Amino acid sequence: ATPLLKVSGTKALGAEIILKGDNFDEAYAFALEYAKEHNLTFVHPFNDEFVQAGQGTIALEMIEEVADLEYIVVPVGGGGLATGVCSCAKQINPDIKIIAVAAKGAPAMHDSFVAKKPLNSKSVRTIADGIAVRDTSEITLSTIIECVDEFVQVDDEEIANAILFLLETQKIVVEGAGAVGVASILHNKVKFKAGERIGIVLSGGNIDVQMLNVIIEKGLIKSHRKMALQITLIDKPGALMSLTDSLKIANANIVKIDYDRFSTNIEYGDAQITITLETKGKAHQEDIAWALKNAGYD
Repeated sequence: ATPLLKVSGTKALGAEIILKGDNFDEAYAFALEYAKEHNLTFVHPFNDEFVQAGQGTIALEMIEEVADLEYIVVPVGGGGLATGVCSCAKQINPDIKIIAVAAKGAPAMHDSFVAKKPLNSKSVRTIADGIAVRDTSEITLSTIIECVDEFVQVDDEEIANAILFLLETQKIVVEGAGAVGVASILHNKVKFKAGERIGIVLSGGNIDVQMLNVIIEKGLIKSHRKMALQITLIDKPGALMSLTDSLKIANANIVKIDYDRFSTNIEYGDAQITITLETKGKAHQEDIAWALKNAGYD
């Protein structure tokens, strides 16, 4: 289920791509066997102190830009990024608070932080594929317990809202794993005081275009900018035109019309219309509904 963008992007850099497993841990197990069979060196993405140190340079950049930073909000999957960022930040300024954020669909590290011992999850399911790690790393967990001040979770709905928010307001394309920090703030998972200086790590923009399309479409529906109506008409010439005239008066823009006269749920001589509209908010949708009812449509 790795997004095509990640696969093609890695391939473009000259790598041979092997897709194995349904999550990171299954791919990792295969990679270790593959490395052993082919006498290769395996470079771990987070259980490696040098990789963690490299990821810690993100904290250096953030503090260089905002010297009096009070909070850093960082995504967590396997914990390498969080380990590097929190250990680096705390050494520079022990008063900086580190907020770790995980996806609810990959709860292992969060649950382990709460229990103060490694707890693996049975399965993972989240749109944040970059942090979809099933098993807890004891190496990163020890540093996270030591340095992270608060650990919260966000669900896929909240992650999707954050992706759409960043796309619309900041003009930034961020993948699910990178958007969890923003999701935690948008949905009040952490309480901040007005005026506090907060840095959020947006780690990655490798989101599948199809997934992005689903998020945008769902977001338009939830924010009352798109609606679908199902209306039964008498199947005769001019019936559809009368309906669209009513929608025109309500200033609704038609995106799509589906016309079904064969459904077993309607009477003979009727047609079922499913019509998708672009709208301007909840009040506009209520105006459209009133206009249609006023014109005799159910």
